[in-house]
Amino acid sequence: LKPTFRLLFRSRDFAIGDGGEIAEGTFQNLDKDKELELVDRNDSFLYFDDLAYVSSPRPLLIFDFNRNTGKFHLANKKFSSFILREQNALIEKTSKARHTDSGRYLVNVFDIMLYYIYAGRERNGWKYYRDESIKKERDWTFHDEAKIKAIK
Repeated sequence: LKPTFRLLFRSRDFAIGDGGEIAEGTFQNLDKDKELELVDRNDSFLYFDDLAYVSSPRPLLIFDFNRNTGKFHLANKKFSSFILREQNALIEKTSKARHTDSGRYLVNVFDIMLYYIYAGRERNGWKYYRDESIKKERDWTFHDEAKIKAIK
């Protein structure tokens, strides 16, 4: 910020959390370039379709500092491997929950889909979501795609 104080990032431009939870609003060196990235969570889906807070998906947002503009910019696609680092394990866990814990299963499917989308792999996310919705059992309700797309 030397020699002149200037704005590097405006949190209200993004639906991010208040930094009150672990791993929210943290600076991490994800690409090992000696410059820190800002990692936060997106709150756009809090209470989506009457979900409880603990069941609301909060995909990661990663901001990388751009020396040309002197500001942090959204860089999720650049850091997609970091965003999706636990995706395979969650998919496996979700597959097992399909018959044993329908509530957790539905929450995880929504989470997985959004993580793909926020990592820049929208096609993978929607394919996963649609494939899982075909496998649904009983009276399970998947979220309306148009309503999801209106927020994203």
